[in-house]
Amino acid sequence: MADNGKVLLIFPPTWDVSLPYLAIPLLVAYLRAQKIPVSAIDANLNSFRYLVAPQRLDALGGIIARRAAAIDGSSSRFDRVSLRRAQSLFAYLRRSCGAAGYLLSAADGVDIGRFERANRVLHAWMSLYSIIHHPQEFSLYSFPNLHRDFSPAGIQRFAAKEDHPLRAYVHGELLPQIQRQAPRIIGFSVISLEQMLHALYLARTIKQHVPGTYTVFGGCYLSLIRRKISSQLHTLRPWVDAVVFNEGEKALVNLQQLVTGARKARHPNLVLLHPELASPRGELPAVEAALTPEDYPCPDFSDLALDHYLAPARMLPILMTRGCYYGKCAFCNSKHATTREFSAMSAQRIAQDIHTLHRTYACDIFHINDEALHIPLFAKVGREIASLKLSFFAEARFERFIDKQWLQRIHRAGIKKIAFGFESANPRVLKLMRKGYEPRTARRILRLCHQQGITPHLFGIVGFPTETPAEMRDSFSFIQDLAFLKENPFFSYFFHPFLLEYGSRIFFHPRDYGIEEIKPTGLFDFVYDYAPGRPDSRKLDELLTRFRQSFEADRPHGFGFSFYSDLFFMHHLGTEGFIQALRQYRAQRDYSRFQLLPAEGEFPATLYDAGTNLMSLLQPWEYSLLSQFLAEQPADVTDYIRTSGMPKHLVNQCLRRLHIHAS
Repeated sequence: MADNGKVLLIFPPTWDVSLPYLAIPLLVAYLRAQKIPVSAIDANLNSFRYLVAPQRLDALGGIIARRAAAIDGSSSRFDRVSLRRAQSLFAYLRRSCGAAGYLLSAADGVDIGRFERANRVLHAWMSLYSIIHHPQEFSLYSFPNLHRDFSPAGIQRFAAKEDHPLRAYVHGELLPQIQRQAPRIIGFSVISLEQMLHALYLARTIKQHVPGTYTVFGGCYLSLIRRKISSQLHTLRPWVDAVVFNEGEKALVNLQQLVTGARKARHPNLVLLHPELASPRGELPAVEAALTPEDYPCPDFSDLALDHYLAPARMLPILMTRGCYYGKCAFCNSKHATTREFSAMSAQRIAQDIHTLHRTYACDIFHINDEALHIPLFAKVGREIASLKLSFFAEARFERFIDKQWLQRIHRAGIKKIAFGFESANPRVLKLMRKGYEPRTARRILRLCHQQGITPHLFGIVGFPTETPAEMRDSFSFIQDLAFLKENPFFSYFFHPFLLEYGSRIFFHPRDYGIEEIKPTGLFDFVYDYAPGRPDSRKLDELLTRFRQSFEADRPHGFGFSFYSDLFFMHHLGTEGFIQALRQYRAQRDYSRFQLLPAEGEFPATLYDAGTNLMSLLQPWEYSLLSQFLAEQPADVTDYIRTSGMPKHLVNQCLRRLHIHAS
């Protein structure tokens, strides 16, 4: 292998495939500015597209045929129902898989019907893989792992799996790509535990088939748990040669110089594990001062197939600030994942990058990846980009200074939708969370957003330590009382159960939140069980179900669009134009029976398992998978739910939501 010091950056499975993840294009841009040969592969996107390529159907059909041949009188009803579902999904995909092309390439026009059919087909693919790889569940957003041994030995066992669900992609497509490029260093950007497991599998396979490469792991997930895992990093050998904590730009430059012979005495942010390079065991590296925002070049997306992501049109992530300007929420651990203080680019530099990305990649729609939108800063940016007629989505906080004028300015600049960290509408719980706002502030801002044409999304938390059912209902009542939210087809919300995460204030001060004990967990896990534990999941389910039944009745919503699909239709049709187009489309089809199917419409081999909460299954605004097919065979749906292993009271709730008699 030529010692050219080439760097290959890989974003591993699995993550949302709607648009590129920003870290890799930022690193590519920085390394190219330093004259280091570098390329990038989005293995997350490519593995997904490999799975849903029509060529896969022959292999899947063979698996289904072999399972059918094995069914006999001793087979369980569960196995028989699973086989029927697999056969039905396979037949559907044989007929209709081509419809997914509307989302697997740049959308050809704005067409609700084609969007709906493409979504249906992609969900069908994921459901079929979920049955075949039971109990692993596949979705459009991730391939969750049921592997739960996060000890060093458990991690190594997972990485050595020969039946990994992505094995065919890795050996059939990824390895040949890597061998053609012949890199000296392969870097993995890891942002979740599930990604860590898949990345280790990739690193092990690469080490076996592409000798002579150095593998380096970095990303926010590892930075978050750096103090927890520092003494055990050696257990990642022989598959991982180096680990980057915190900022990776200078660390990668240093590593590239090291492996090509230009050694340095210090390697800030870098732990070296390879025997030829190794740091002292358990020693955390010196922390190097972070780059200033102005030091970062404009992100370089040129190695990525931008029309292959699932957003209906090209959409790119951008970053205006680093860190969170607030940084006080009790449940949040993002501040623990970096040593950087909050910093921001100048408005002129942000506008310059937006102009560059718009011109270079023909992109009109952007996701602002900041942890919280700095509204005054974006208002300044807006003056420089207003003529471009762009659309933006961002996350933000409810701040007392936000008024009509501020919202007018950012809406004129292109803000179409804002996801607010709502969390709760109960004053006591908000104070305990250290959110720094009052419910009346949120109510005022939401009304102003409605008046200015900005659609909100609300993130909520249920089951926060010491939170009572009555306090949870305050959050639901808050949303119910704002009728204009219900009328907006793009308004969305998501309540997720509280998770105790490593690095949060609650983790370090548990008794302030009524937590008496934090229970041990795996070395590489960062979510902890605790005592007293979470509220009874059945009660949470019942509260959420009653709220959704009431709020979602007769809403003019679409198919459970993602933020990015929302932006696509907002950008091209506007809210009123979308409502009119949706009415025209629905006048031709009857979706009334199936608008409340389980989340993402998935019917994998288990519709419900012990780790799945009903709140994630019964989101009524979620798109109704295979509604046309299911309309033909409702009895099959009933059988599937009843043989799912779901507790009886949840079976009955699910059947009622589907308008099926629960006998």
